[in-house]
Amino acid sequence: MRDTNLLLTDTAVAADAFSANAFNLDGTPAQGIWLQFHVTKTGADADERLDIRIFGKNADSGWALTDDEVGHVAGQIGSGLATSGVVVKYALVQTKLNYLKPYFDVSGTTPGFTIVTSVVSGPDQPQTA
Repeated sequence: MRDTNLLLTDTAVAADAFSANAFNLDGTPAQGIWLQFHVTKTGADADERLDIRIFGKNADSGWALTDDEVGHVAGQIGSGLATSGVVVKYALVQTKLNYLKPYFDVSGTTPGFTIVTSVVSGPDQPQTA
């Protein structure tokens, strides 16, 4: 595993989009890796929601929703979360692909989130929805 970029920060996520950067991992160990998503709600509307899908491919270019989906944070993040509220979610990813990139699917009137994604040690922690 190439540990060249173990932290991704995306500010002002207000529309459906891929993360600004990808993790360059050259595949994961057999037991996988854990990704941690530290999500801060920045919008003030009660209907804001965030779903996180994780995609993988062998080249860091031309990312699309038709690429291999290798992980997902289930559930609608943001439901019941106050403005400036924080939630931490995890996803276990197992893949032979070289790059991983989160996709943020947002909904609501005026959604807003700040998301910090990092590779954390594991896989001894439970995966949360």
